[in-house]
Amino acid sequence: MTKEEILGKSNWNKVNSDVLQFTAFSQVFKKDVPFSIHFSNPGVSKILSQKTLDTINEFLALDSNEIETINKKIWNHCLRCHQTTKSSFDGGKTWQEYKLEDNLRDGQIESEHDALSKTYVSEVYIDNNNGFDDRILWLMIGTSWDVEHDINFTYINGKLDSVT
Repeated sequence: MTKEEILGKSNWNKVNSDVLQFTAFSQVFKKDVPFSIHFSNPGVSKILSQKTLDTINEFLALDSNEIETINKKIWNHCLRCHQTTKSSFDGGKTWQEYKLEDNLRDGQIESEHDALSKTYVSEVYIDNNNGFDDRILWLMIGTSWDVEHDINFTYINGKLDSVT
């Protein structure tokens, strides 16, 4: 995408005027995904840097096979969130065990496919003024089983670096 294409379909966030938002088609997800470009240094002009443009285009050019890696990480996150747990409601005198299978069933998840159907791209986050030489973005995936936290995929120079 060119700077003109991005600016032509962008809006400044109404709550935070230092965030430029737009959607763009992702080959990985086969649909439009939301981007947020943050201008984190007050007083610095709000001009898209070449590094930000390169970062956007690297993400948009990711091979469609990248979804296999993303899906595997999402499924592992789902299993960790639904792992077998024990709880006590009487100070540890008695314990109730909640098994993985029961926890998944309670979340209406019977398979990896079910888990993936309960996710969405909440944001592709890029800091226009990050101060690093590397091109960094965070792909944030929301889930139905952990509504308080997104799964954050950090991409550095077009490669998946970490998942938190």
